[in-house]
Amino acid sequence: MRILVLTHEFPPFRGGVGTYCVETAKAAVAQGHTVEILAPHFGKDNAEEDRLYPFTVRRFAGGVYATRALPRLLLALLRAKPWTFDIIHAADWPFVMLIPWMRPFIRQRIVAMMHGTDVFLLAKSRVAGLLFGRSYLRGADYVVANSRFTEDLVLKYHPYLASPRRTAVTLLGVDPFWFNPPVGPSEALERHGVPKNRKLLLTVARLDIRKGHRYLLQALALLPQHAKDQLGYVIVGKALDLAYQDELKRLAEASGVPVVFAGAVSNDDVRNFYASAWLFCMLAEPNPEKVEGFGLAYLEAAAQSLPSVAAPNGGVPEVVLDGETGVLLKDRSPDKLANLLVELLGRQDDVARFGSAARTWAQTFSWQRCAELTYQPEQAAHRAPSRAEIVAGES
Repeated sequence: MRILVLTHEFPPFRGGVGTYCVETAKAAVAQGHTVEILAPHFGKDNAEEDRLYPFTVRRFAGGVYATRALPRLLLALLRAKPWTFDIIHAADWPFVMLIPWMRPFIRQRIVAMMHGTDVFLLAKSRVAGLLFGRSYLRGADYVVANSRFTEDLVLKYHPYLASPRRTAVTLLGVDPFWFNPPVGPSEALERHGVPKNRKLLLTVARLDIRKGHRYLLQALALLPQHAKDQLGYVIVGKALDLAYQDELKRLAEASGVPVVFAGAVSNDDVRNFYASAWLFCMLAEPNPEKVEGFGLAYLEAAAQSLPSVAAPNGGVPEVVLDGETGVLLKDRSPDKLANLLVELLGRQDDVARFGSAARTWAQTFSWQRCAELTYQPEQAAHRAPSRAEIVAGES
């Protein structure tokens, strides 16, 4: 089949949606499909990088989505001639909300992907309501969600999709890259000024307030000195809010533990950090407008046998198994987190066991399975589900 993937988030912009688009497209090509991705250029010439993909990338002028860019988005969509493809895959919300405008002149299958926060965003957007209506998913032939949590959220706001059922869960996958041995982890730590001979806590996420960096920094300040002497903390990710970054740096200085802000780094170095760390820590703060629909970073960390400490928000419990691949901390208060860290310092065998189980668990998440469920749901239905899908179905 010929598949057109529509996304407003794609490399060089880094994020979960971009990763999803790249990996799903690669898996679809491996299954024999022809894939073209329509994405913004983010103000640069991406031709050299785009040639490395096994699919075609068609760029249009643009960056992070803003309402004023809507006419340009529509023009780019028309130039891509979506009616010439077998499947149109609206992979993130700027294109999902265009489905009512696509439907009248496209008879081919339209698949919409929902990631979690986008359900809230479009439900509350005045512009989306005025221009596209609140039932913007009605024109989709099929709606896929990255977790059972996200699917439930979609059905809450779009009950018309329940009968006949037009939704499915397509859990994300883990690229083999994350399972491969790291290349030069010691050199990476030295290059970024990370202290050695310490048990490293690691967060890989944009410096967004909802990612919960400050919970961990506040907890570090409460640790007894013997625990502080054993730990270090590495924060990997680009700052979205400079004021929040400044707050984190103040908390880091007061923590009494070495803290490194590595910024945005290459995937090679992210993997080096995963391989060198003791615990992956990302305790998302509750937010009525933003949720963790899935949590791919937890699985990429798990691929390097790195267990997680997380909050049981959104789709995270479908990714981190409490007491098996890590710990889900319901009470995210700094004192409870500090107590947990002290406890885990005394349970080294359990932490190692969590890490081993995490790697095995990550291996059950497949991009091939995700692509099949997205583009050939009838065929995929006849195959045995992965353990991850079984757990998601029971949750």
